[in-house]
Amino acid sequence: MDVHGTVVRRVLVDTGSSVNILYLEVFERLGLQRNKLKPVKTPLAGFTGDSIESEGSIRLPVEIGTLEFVVVNLSCSYNMILGRPGLEDLGALISLEHLCLKFRTPNGIGVARREEQLKSLDRPEPVVELEEVEIDPSRPERRVRIGVGLAEKVKQEIIQELQKYQRVFAWGPEDMPGVDRSVICHRLAVNPNHKPVIQKKRYLSADRREFVKKEVETLMAAQHIREVKYPD
Repeated sequence: MDVHGTVVRRVLVDTGSSVNILYLEVFERLGLQRNKLKPVKTPLAGFTGDSIESEGSIRLPVEIGTLEFVVVNLSCSYNMILGRPGLEDLGALISLEHLCLKFRTPNGIGVARREEQLKSLDRPEPVVELEEVEIDPSRPERRVRIGVGLAEKVKQEIIQELQKYQRVFAWGPEDMPGVDRSVICHRLAVNPNHKPVIQKKRYLSADRREFVKKEVETLMAAQHIREVKYPD
C-alpha cells in the first residue's frame, strides 16, 4: 500500500483488529515526527488479553484516501495492519479462500492479492548421520546427538566432555535457577499519583487458557514466579 508517498510492503489485512496499526519503526522510516501524533487515551488489547500503550494516532494519505493509524512500539514481521476501520473506509471486501482483497477506486473495483511467499533460506543440514547418546544416567530422556562413524576413542572423549559439562544444557525452567530478576521481570511505567483502576476481566479461548495454565504451573514449579494476591 502507498502510504504517505511511500510503498509499504508486508501489510496484514486483519478483520479481527479494531484499529489500523502502524509500527513505530515504519512510522519513523516514513520520515514522520512524533509531535504529529495525537494522544490515544484507551490502551489496546492484544490477542492474549494484555494491554498495550500506543504512541498515539495519526491520519495519513494512502493510495485512494486517508486512513487513521494507531502507532505502537512493538516488533512484528509485518509493517502495518489494516483493520476493520481501514476496510470500511476503503469499502473493501476480502475472500479468505482466495486470499484476495477487493476495494472501490475512482476507476472501478481494485483487486489486491497475496504476494508470493518469500523463498525460505536453505537451513544448514548435518553433513553426516547422527545418533543419540545419553549424558545423564539419572535422566535417560535427556539425550544429545553426535555424528555416526566416529572413531571409538574420539566418540568416548566427546561423550565424557558432554557428561562433564551437562549442566550447560537447559532442558527446562527448572535447569535455570538463580536468574537475575532484572532479566525476567517486567516493569510497568505506573504513576504512583494516579488512582488505581480495576481492569475488566479478560477471557481467553479454551486452547490458549490451557496453554497459559500449563506454562504458569511449569514456571511456579521451577520457582521462577510466585502467586501474589492483592485486596480489591
